[in-house]
Amino acid sequence: EDIPDLVEFLLARHARALGKRISGVTHEAMQLLLACRWRGNVRELDNALQRAVILGEGPLITPADLPPDLAPVEGDPALVDDLGEAVKRFEKQHIERILRQTPDKKEAARRLGMGLSSLYRRIAELGIQTVDKTEPRS
Repeated sequence: EDIPDLVEFLLARHARALGKRISGVTHEAMQLLLACRWRGNVRELDNALQRAVILGEGPLITPADLPPDLAPVEGDPALVDDLGEAVKRFEKQHIERILRQTPDKKEAARRLGMGLSSLYRRIAELGIQTVDKTEPRS
């Protein structure tokens, strides 16, 4: 459909208007937006993205930045029955949220209650994109 193109256009417009550096949406957020029934209502999509830009703290919009009423409902194929997969999704969202709050990975690891090397391993395993690309010095 036209949703990805609309998301890109509307997101850029709101980011520019609000002076925020938003470069796009995560795969999970896009899947959530694609799963919604917008019924041709671009205004509703526009409002959801404006809210996400206002609340978003990182360079990418995540599902946590989107309105809560966009969450999948029972019976939606986006829901996961597998507990392991659900835990991975939660862990990824939680680590992403902490990294948005503090890009310092040493501090993020402390707040998450894990070692720095464990944090780097989980970032890699979960496919988390981080803002800074610098590695810690030993």
